[in-house]
Amino acid sequence: MTLEELEGFAVWTELHFAEKAGEYLYVENYKNDLRRRNDAYWKGFQELEESLKQAPPTVRTPFDLYKNTSGRRAVDF
Repeated sequence: MTLEELEGFAVWTELHFAEKAGEYLYVENYKNDLRRRNDAYWKGFQELEESLKQAPPTVRTPFDLYKNTSGRRAVDF
């Protein structure tokens, strides 16, 4: 995995958890901050979000992207 993929995955996990915890303002502020920074975190998050949008309906999370049909990882870390 690239640095952007790793950081995007970390950002997605943090934001997903925060949303589930009801921290919507935190999520909004964090995304706005990321857009201004335009670094590996933001680029990786954008790429991950795009991959999730283009994935088949069975893929709901980044975890689904990184495993194959046997349940094992499809990519090496």
